[in-house]
Amino acid sequence: MVKDIEVPILAQFADYLSPEVRAVTVDEDGLLVGVSTDPEEDDTPCFAYIPLSAAGSLANYGTIQYSKLHELDPLGPVCHPTLI
Repeated sequence: MVKDIEVPILAQFADYLSPEVRAVTVDEDGLLVGVSTDPEEDDTPCFAYIPLSAAGSLANYGTIQYSKLHELDPLGPVCHPTLI
């Protein structure tokens, strides 16, 4: 299933893709072969959370208390990846 490979592929490029990118094209080998900034091509129903297992160790990062955070703007509708 293609969706099974999308999250790990996008995780590799998340820091390099512009926030303006609305769609990506991935080939059968899991390679990113195209991007689009056309809002008409954005068929994403919600933002999926990347699994914690895809993240590296956070041991060398500082922490902040949750109570000190405040949301500036929501990113969009949120859903659990298993519901997609």
